[in-house]
Formats: sequence, structure tokens, C-alpha cells
Amino acid sequence: MNVRTQKGKHARRLMLALAGTALFGGAALGSHAPSAAAAAATPAPAETAVHPAVSVKKIVRSTKAYEASLYIPVVSGLKDAKFQQQLNGILESAALKDLEAVARQAEEDRASSQKESYPFHKHEIKLQFSAARSESLVDGGFLSLKLNTYIYSGGAHGISRIDTYNVANGAEASYMTLATLYGEDYAEHVDKEIKRQIAAHPELYFEDGFAGVKEDQPFYISGGKARVVFQPYEIAPYATGAPEFPIALPEAGSPEPVLAVQVQGQPLEGIGVTQSKDGVAMIPARQVAEALGYKTKWTAATSTLELSKGDTWTAVSKGLDSYSVDKSAPVRLGAAPVVDGKGRLTVPLALFTELLKATVSYSGDVVNLEAPKA
Repeated sequence: MNVRTQKGKHARRLMLALAGTALFGGAALGSHAPSAAAAAATPAPAETAVHPAVSVKKIVRSTKAYEASLYIPVVSGLKDAKFQQQLNGILESAALKDLEAVARQAEEDRASSQKESYPFHKHEIKLQFSAARSESLVDGGFLSLKLNTYIYSGGAHGISRIDTYNVANGAEASYMTLATLYGEDYAEHVDKEIKRQIAAHPELYFEDGFAGVKEDQPFYISGGKARVVFQPYEIAPYATGAPEFPIALPEAGSPEPVLAVQVQGQPLEGIGVTQSKDGVAMIPARQVAEALGYKTKWTAATSTLELSKGDTWTAVSKGLDSYSVDKSAPVRLGAAPVVDGKGRLTVPLALFTELLKATVSYSGDVVNLEAPKA
């Protein structure tokens, strides 16, 4: 089952409990503590959780030809260590490539000005960035980076370039696009909202300058919105700067599946991950448990489902946000079991991944669960 194909606008929604956004480059490092909503959606053993974080590698240079002040983001805490290493390599190499180009041009222009006796204006390069993150029970949350590279090489003013990186923090991390957030019909939805915002202030933009968003359109996530970004001069004059268009993110609480489900690599037809009203990932309990090798027993009088396999036993009850395995102390997972529209008892995905220790991985719009090895 391909959720994006079948569910369109509901494809792979994120659990959007956003933490604070921090600006780097002269400002103090902002807090990355999760919001209250994120904390509520995070499983109890937080000491074992891994969440994205961002630190700064600062490069400052001053010569007779140029000034440089680069605040390069350094990402840590991604579940996919290989992806994290590659991302940090891309971020640093891009910044150093810009610095090398500015330095070379500045030295050439200074030498030429001395030789031909015309005024030389010292060149400049600045790099600042902002970062936001979220935790979720679906895929470890996301990390969103917005980088602003400003370069001045003489003339009336410099120019900025905006680069964005949006990463889904799964066991196999991946870049997010607008289609990731809004489904395959993202262009229709996003274009309509951008045109509406342009129409409210047409004097700020070129007439007919906006022709629609691209598949790789830059955007970043902040304050519960996806902020679609255009470069200076792309759709508006310089005075407008780099236009941004905030667009509301998909809301939590969707009754539609947001991720298809596999167990041991085999698709479970008709089974998907949905969201509770608080943004907690929910999954049908009986079908997933039996695919993982558990025996199940339903007691209608108490709306309780028992799961057992070998020496492992647990029971979950409708309306009770209290979960334990064997004789362990009960914990809260942010949502009580509920019966969905098809009469199935759904439970937090964390019951399987955190308490029953199933291995979880993500690929596109599919979550795969593997039974723990004996």
C-alpha cells in the first residue's frame, strides 16, 4: 500500500510539536528543549531518546581585501549517523567554498584596483542560520535549518542567498520536501496560498513573477508553519528582500493513515499509522501484535486486549493511558487506546517500539517493524 498515492494530502504528516527556533550569528544559542506538547508525545524513558541538536563552528577572518564571519551549523543527535556525517560535510564544504570564492575575488579586485588606481571596497561574507526541531513518535521528529549567506563584492549593496535543509530523523534519515508535508498535490495547495498572499500586497512583487513552486522549492519550518522561500530578485525587487510565505502545516489528529505499515518487511494490508488529537502516532494493536508473533485475547467487558509471547505479557485497555510489560511500573505514552472507525483498538506506536522493543525503520511513507531478536 502506498499511502502517498492513495491518501494524497494526508501523506506522511509530521507530529508537529515544535521546539523553539534559535538564530545563530551574533545571537546567543537558543533553547532546544522540547515544548510541552512535544514532551507529552515523548515516551517515558527519555534518557534513552536521541534528538537532533545543532552547535556552531565559527570562522572569522579579516584581511585588507575582505571580512568573513561564518557561523556554520554542526548537527548532532540524528539517529542515522552516516546521514548526519554527510549533512555536516555538505554544510561545511558549501560554506568554505563560498569563503574561498569571496577571498579569491577580493584579492583579485584589490590587486586590480591598486594597479589601475580606482577605489576598492572591501568585500564581505557572512553566514547565519536558524534551526528548529520537533520530536515525534512516528519518525524521531525533524530538523529544519535555514542558512542565510550574505556576500558583498562592491557596488550599492550585497546579495543574500537562502539555503534550507529539512531532515526527517528516522533510522534512515531523509530530506523532506513540500510533497513530504502536503502530499503529491502539494503544488496546488501551496501555489494557491502563495498567490493569495501576493494578492494582498501586489506592490511588493514583480507582476506575473510567481510561476509556481518547484519540486525542490526551498522552505524551512518555524512556529508551526512551513515558510516557503524565494531568492532576492526571483519574484520581487531587491527592496522586498528574500520573500517568505508562511503556510500552515497539516494538523495533528488526522483519521487518515499517514504511514503504511510493514512487519518483518511484509506489508499489512489496510493497516496504517494515524495521529491522535495530540499528535501521537497510533496503530491498530491486534493486527500488528499478531504479525509480530504475539497471541492476543480480547475481553469485551473491560475493552482490554492482552498480548503474550513467550515470557512477555502486556494488556491495554480502551481509554487508559497506562502501559506496562510484565511487572514493570506503568508509564504514560501520551494517548490512551481508542477504537478507530473500523472497530479496531489502536494504541501508541511506542507500545511496540519502546516497551515491547520492536525495531523500527522508515523508508518514504512506510514504517517497518521487526520483532526483537531473542
